[in-house]
Amino acid sequence: MAKLQELSPKAVKEVRDLGVELWARVKARKPLFSMMTTNPAESFNSTLKPAKKLSLVLLMDFIRRTLAEWFAIRKKIAKDWMGKLSSKATEIIVARNQLAISFWTIFLGGGRYEVTESGCQEAHEVNLEERTCSCGRFQTEFLPCLHALAVIKTKKYTTNFSVCGVHWRTSAWRSAYQGTIELPLTVGRWDLPQDIQSRKCLHPDFKYSAGRPKLDRYRGWSEKPKPPANQQRRCSKCGAEGHYRTTCPK
Repeated sequence: MAKLQELSPKAVKEVRDLGVELWARVKARKPLFSMMTTNPAESFNSTLKPAKKLSLVLLMDFIRRTLAEWFAIRKKIAKDWMGKLSSKATEIIVARNQLAISFWTIFLGGGRYEVTESGCQEAHEVNLEERTCSCGRFQTEFLPCLHALAVIKTKKYTTNFSVCGVHWRTSAWRSAYQGTIELPLTVGRWDLPQDIQSRKCLHPDFKYSAGRPKLDRYRGWSEKPKPPANQQRRCSKCGAEGHYRTTCPK
């Protein structure tokens, strides 16, 4: 927030007027799992690029086949995982455990602990029974924060289901890919009502613009322009790079 204040005091005022509960996870009115971004949609859009020139039926079949393959791969990965917590949760906890080594803990009573980082005067209160921390991260992510892990490690507790959210368990991970994307029925096996069969589907009233159709998505105004291709221009007349046949000096 201090950096934003240096760049634009007006932006800081507008953000604060909105309410901290709308943009800070630890102050949200309801528990939030994570931040939602457009990265999954952008990644899937890149996957569909080779199939965009196909017809609608073939495009839908391409999407179905792609998702079926992805689900099968992830289902096998989740099935082969032997840990009680998911691989993502285990990765986060291992990384945080290494940072929590320099933390000091003091027992306050009633499941409450005071945690202080080495070289830092700020202290945080951790309650393992209620699964909360004054930093707000423990109850927001439903996963032990650095301060909670310092208590767990010092008191030789076990990082298990009692301090981690249900959605971090391996069982929840496996249930996400429990379903199967089935093979669709062929056209001859469709059971359509008579009023649907009697309808005549016409071609769309659409005229294509002149030129080669665009396959790449339109970039937003805030995005960086697409970098130029590494391939140099090569003249088909003299074979030199840097110009075309029409601009060849020879």
